[in-house]
Amino acid sequence: MLYVQTIEYSFVMDDASAIKQNHIVQEGIKGISTLIHTPYRYGYWTNKDELYRPLSLIMFAIEWQFFPDSASLFHLINVLLYCLTGYLLFNVLCKLFKPQLLMPFIATLLFMAHPVHTEVAAYIKSGDEILCFLFSLISINLILDFLQSGKLSKLLFASIMLFLALLAKETAITMALIIPMIIFFFRENNKAQFVKIIASLIIATGAYLLMRTNALGGIINTKEIAAVDNILASSPDYISRVATAIYVLGKYLLLVVIPVHLSTDYSASEITIIGISDYRFIISFIIYLSLFIYGIIRLRKKDVIAFCILYFLITIAIVSNLFVIIGTVMADRLLYIPSLGLCLLIAYLLTRIFKPNSSVKESSSVKNFIGNNKRILYATTIILAFYSIKTWSRNPVWKDTNSLYIAGVKDAPESSRSHYLYALYLLDNEAIPEQNPSRRNGLFDETVNEFKASLDYYPINFNDYLNHKITINNQDKQFLVETFKMIAITYRHKGDTANTNLYINKANAAEVGN
Repeated sequence: MLYVQTIEYSFVMDDASAIKQNHIVQEGIKGISTLIHTPYRYGYWTNKDELYRPLSLIMFAIEWQFFPDSASLFHLINVLLYCLTGYLLFNVLCKLFKPQLLMPFIATLLFMAHPVHTEVAAYIKSGDEILCFLFSLISINLILDFLQSGKLSKLLFASIMLFLALLAKETAITMALIIPMIIFFFRENNKAQFVKIIASLIIATGAYLLMRTNALGGIINTKEIAAVDNILASSPDYISRVATAIYVLGKYLLLVVIPVHLSTDYSASEITIIGISDYRFIISFIIYLSLFIYGIIRLRKKDVIAFCILYFLITIAIVSNLFVIIGTVMADRLLYIPSLGLCLLIAYLLTRIFKPNSSVKESSSVKNFIGNNKRILYATTIILAFYSIKTWSRNPVWKDTNSLYIAGVKDAPESSRSHYLYALYLLDNEAIPEQNPSRRNGLFDETVNEFKASLDYYPINFNDYLNHKITINNQDKQFLVETFKMIAITYRHKGDTANTNLYINKANAAEVGN
């Protein structure tokens, strides 16, 4: 219900590289054999790519085969898969907290409605996130069945499901730690079964890493990360990089707890490099250190709060930029899997505060279930109402390119990339087609101002670029050159020869580095 409005939305942003302009995906079923052994953006460009996520591309190829260019169908499948994820999550949590139904029910409701998931459910390209968690849940479910029945077939299929989760997105590798932790917290220790489970996890992960190495030429195919995409790429030293990454982790924690200021973009200069003396790093560091210490100390007690904390820390670690710099400094979608930790924590705390007395037998009907848990369900409804309203009002950001770029400038006013993308949209879709001369000139002026705002918020001084006092990677340089060229093009359409020549010269100077 929360995402039904997204079914009529369009393709936006990276849907181009994954679907609309990916010639391998558009081959449909015929292209699957190529997608399996090539990098993520192979069908979009020939540049070096660091991503290997064939499963979502295969899904998109099959969808394109039968419903070519149908954004509505792609959105519908995203929503249906999201619904299926909620169903499977509820089943897994019921097995973990059996015989209690209330905590799994509340946690699943909160997870499904959490506003931070709008980028996942309403953005077609984020099908990789949905598939990743979906197959991870199936794997966990099968492993729990194996622990109960001892049937090796369950374990075999669990290994296959984890393998598919990894093919959807590499973040599923955190399940290699999460699954053993689940067994430790919620099941009696059976060493023989535990060894078999660990072996199955290793086999699934190993098979994935072999395929990834074959496609990328290495387990981690590093490429130059542009500072405009991830400001950490321009960190002057390791200490400032770590300090900034920990500060971003603090922002993640604030966002998942209070999901008010969501954004489509956190790139430069929305987030700036900070040092270890900055209060934002200090606060984030103290909070995370405290959470980690609590989780470790309470680990042996099998404390549910400790489980929630450690689950969040493990699943957020892989996208934290602490170990490897990834393609973005921060994104709402990266909280999709980690946010379950908070939802579980809220559900657990509510059950502790209101102390319900409910069993499976008492909850044999919906009427009994509600009657036995009125107070806690009232409290849950308040949180759920806030989440639902925020989610519903946030969805339209992903309606089309226009909505997305306008929201980008609004949500991330200091983002160089947001201003640049909005300027491109204004130029191509508003200014150039406009027939009224007065209105046309005004739109050209607005476009130029957006391009200039993009330059103003870029994190590195442009005189240093042009005077070649510092070393920049090719992607940063390309962004600078392209911005100057687009300003020149805008002035040329406006008929302003002097400024056209000025920015052509700036572009040429930036390109040669003098």
